[in-house]
Parts: sequence; structure tokens; C-alpha cells
Amino acid sequence: MFDYQILELVGIGGWAYVYKAKSAKLNRLVALKQLKPDLTEDEKKLQRFLREAHIVAQIKHPNVVTIHD
Repeated sequence: MFDYQILELVGIGGWAYVYKAKSAKLNRLVALKQLKPDLTEDEKKLQRFLREAHIVAQIKHPNVVTIHD
């Protein structure tokens, strides 16, 4: 489904891990944010994570990351 080569762990937050990765689809380096596995079992937290991604994906600004997937 997703085709990323994880290169290194960049950081860990309260909700997710952030990795430096290479996207085969985009042929460039990306930041890959992965929800912590224990939080994926909580439907409310999973929906909050996805809602945040949808909201941020609508923002177009040079100081805000672009969401691709």
C-alpha cells in the first residue's frame, strides 16, 4: 500500500513516531509520521489523528508541511 524506505527515527512524541524516509512514489525524502501502535486500538484517538491530518492537509503555507498520504 505505502512504499517508503525508513532511513532513521527523527523523534518521538506523545502520539506518534516521526521518521526520515524516502518515498518511492515521490522519489524524494519525506517525514513519515506513524501513530503509536497502542493508540491505534483506541477509535477516538485514531479518529483524532486522522482528523488532524485532514485539517493540516488543507493548509498551504511555506512554514507548514505538506501531507501526501
